[in-house]
Amino acid sequence: MNLIGSFVIAFSMYSRIPMPRMDWTEERMRYALCFFPLIGAVIGAVEIATFALCEILGAGVLFRTCLLTAVPLLITGGIHMDGYLDVTDARHSYGEREKKLAILKDPHTGAFAIIGLGLYLLLYAGSVSEFVGADVWLLPGALMLERACSGYSVVAFPKAKKDGLAAEFSRSAETKVVRVSMAVLAVLAISWMIYWGHLRGALAALTALATFVCYYRFSMREFGGISIQTYSSIHHLRMILTGFLTTHQLFQTRQRTERVHDNLTDITIATQEQLTFSDITRIIRNSVRNITATQGSYRNNSD
Repeated sequence: MNLIGSFVIAFSMYSRIPMPRMDWTEERMRYALCFFPLIGAVIGAVEIATFALCEILGAGVLFRTCLLTAVPLLITGGIHMDGYLDVTDARHSYGEREKKLAILKDPHTGAFAIIGLGLYLLLYAGSVSEFVGADVWLLPGALMLERACSGYSVVAFPKAKKDGLAAEFSRSAETKVVRVSMAVLAVLAISWMIYWGHLRGALAALTALATFVCYYRFSMREFGGISIQTYSSIHHLRMILTGFLTTHQLFQTRQRTERVHDNLTDITIATQEQLTFSDITRIIRNSVRNITATQGSYRNNSD
């Protein structure tokens, strides 16, 4: 069992991280998918380092957002984005299944792919722009979880094409080992997310699992099975959703609403009270007394 070779193949295929050259032998391909989710953990770690560096340097929110959006694309080399664009074009062809599968193989980029690219970058950038403090620590778990789900689908779901990359990895993979590995890594990723995010982490994990079910139904309906392109498409959807749900600001909305409601209630009660002349006099006298005490305290401190 050449696990080092399997590790190198996984990172060579799905990232731009420099790796030593190795032959893609059948033995090494058998366990390559077991290391696929670790690429998500690496991306998450780089995101944390990028966020921390921006905080140290005092970078603005816009610059930090652009860097955090670019990191996944720079590390993966855009391999998942390429598949996402193919699926966007294929879906908007509104043709038969055979036509959609042909578009997946077409190297040209259509107008709908460009629109989808812009929409994705805007939504993901909007999500990461809301990160505050410990929010970014959820990313390694989130990115590892979505890759664990995708790796499991490669060996468990029907394939749209017999000659695609997903089919090749599926034929070469040790199915039982890959399934167990994906399950173990998914549990570790969910545990990480809950540890750092508590309710936010649990909700983001449940959302990722829900999109995994939607991914199966979408792939079967549109293409008759999964492919590397359909995986890439749902991969970016999960990144947007998990990025949005891991933000601390989202869970502050209810607290802010409750505080505003309390303040409005106090104001309403105060305006409905009918103050007498003696009440107004007392309020003014207390205010003057407080101001005088404050000035005396300031003079004593100055002396």
